[in-house]
Amino acid sequence: MSVIEYLISLYLTLVLYHSAHLVKWITESNRPTSIVKDRELRELLTAGRPNFEIPSPDTISRDIKSSFDKCRARVAKLLQVCQQHLAHL
Repeated sequence: MSVIEYLISLYLTLVLYHSAHLVKWITESNRPTSIVKDRELRELLTAGRPNFEIPSPDTISRDIKSSFDKCRARVAKLLQVCQQHLAHL
């Protein structure tokens, strides 16, 4: 892996990490996705990191749906395993 590929990978990892935390905060705090447009929140998020890219409300919505779909699939799989164990009792 070249230095440029490594730096791109690192940058994308950081962006996804911060985006995931933002999605978690928005969903757990029951905030609207439009909160990422709030001027003061944007100032807080970019304080000390002026190049930090804040995801759009549409991106946050897409990430929430994606997280939900992954969780739903995981729960369905766990329920299937539980059902199989119960069938053997």
